[in-house]
Formats: sequence, structure tokens, C-alpha cells
Amino acid sequence: MSEPAVAPDRLDDYILAVPGVDALYPAGPLLTTVVASVVSALIPSVAAPNPIVVVERAGGLSISASIGFGPDHAAPDVCRRVHDAIAEHFSRAGDPVIAEIAVTVARIG
Repeated sequence: MSEPAVAPDRLDDYILAVPGVDALYPAGPLLTTVVASVVSALIPSVAAPNPIVVVERAGGLSISASIGFGPDHAAPDVCRRVHDAIAEHFSRAGDPVIAEIAVTVARIG
């Protein structure tokens, strides 16, 4: 696995625009996310971790997102819409090969 690639601009906005999605949570490894969050809180010049993780692998991009949504929506439907929004976003960004899109539900309600 290589270092995370830079996600195209506005991917967060695309995901938050999906009907039902009301929050994004860091999708990276827990320890890395906690350390990066603490560092960015203590040192204002350090950016907070991106909630969307994009990793370039031999077979293509691996994209991970962790979402929260309200109880009025069904998890499979929201996850499918997020998956489709991510795929569409990358298609518009030049259609790179996507090996995997992982959408994790971090919160319902």
C-alpha cells in the first residue's frame, strides 16, 4: 500500500450533498486519525485530517468514507447513494481506475 493520494477537490461536498448524509467522520486508521486531530488542534497551522481516505494501489484507487445520517433513511440506500456519488465524482475528475469504494456507517440518528 502506498501513501494516501490527494483526493480531488470538493469530494467532501459531494458526499455531504447526498440525500440523508449529515456528517463525515475520519475514515483512516484510528490511531493516525487521533494523532493528526490532536496535532491540528494544538498547532493551528497544521490541517485537520481529511475525512475521506484515498489510497493509490497497484489495481487502482481505494476510497474510504465514513458517514453519519438520520434515522429517516435506510443504511443500504444511503451507502449506495454515497458510493455512486464518489464514483461519479472520480469519473468527472478524469475517470481513474477505482479498485474499491468503502462506505462505513459511523452514526445513525
